[in-house]
Amino acid sequence: MENNLSQSNVNTPWHFITPLLFLASTMLLMLMALYFIESGQLGKPAVLIGLFGPAIMAVLFSYIGGGWHQARQLLKQYIVYRVSLGYYAIALLLMPTLIYITMLFTDFTGLAYYENWFRSVSMGQLIFIPLISIGEELGWRGYLQPLFRQKYSLAVASTFVGCLWALWHITGYYFNTGVVEGLPFYLFFIWVVGASLIMGYLYEKTQSVLLAVIFHSSVNFSLNIFLINPEFSGSVLPFSILTLLVCCIGLAFVRYHAKTR
Repeated sequence: MENNLSQSNVNTPWHFITPLLFLASTMLLMLMALYFIESGQLGKPAVLIGLFGPAIMAVLFSYIGGGWHQARQLLKQYIVYRVSLGYYAIALLLMPTLIYITMLFTDFTGLAYYENWFRSVSMGQLIFIPLISIGEELGWRGYLQPLFRQKYSLAVASTFVGCLWALWHITGYYFNTGVVEGLPFYLFFIWVVGASLIMGYLYEKTQSVLLAVIFHSSVNFSLNIFLINPEFSGSVLPFSILTLLVCCIGLAFVRYHAKTR
């Protein structure tokens, strides 16, 4: 499926200017929010300003490129829900399944030892985690992916989106918030690109930001429930194996899409 929400300059030699401006503006919002929180001038809920930066900028850039009509068309992707149940199953179940398989494998082979496998999530996380996904996905999948898709294949477009998405987290690494503790940035970068391939496929097949929000939320809930992170397992090996699985599945999805077009 194609999307007409992207900007016209994607077909010029300068087609990376808009995505880079988008990244810079969203990073600036996050940096400002985290700085004022760390300095005590704002409370912790102000981080939502940064987390909703991708959605805010997506609407703004769409308005600049095509007026309110284009901005409204972008926002409508939040409520696209009439898609195959199979895509809902992927969005909801793929990541917890992969994490559980990885933990079983590393525990059985002695590559890692888990004192505890699970923990419960708090009421605050039940509210906050979906908000993170709602704030981000309108920008990454709803706005940036169609922008790149005008010129590139799904695999390349999803990779570019993943790279920008990963770079956006640099501010989180600096302030140690919203990232996987104990994970080197290069591994986190690869993980995000792999996840972007899967999410890119889901969005391509459904044109639904809602599905991207569900998948993103499932990822974040899974990483909070399953104790696979280095801070709990004591090793980056389990997360490295999980990252490899995610990348392989993401590549399989985009390759399948290319073959069936």
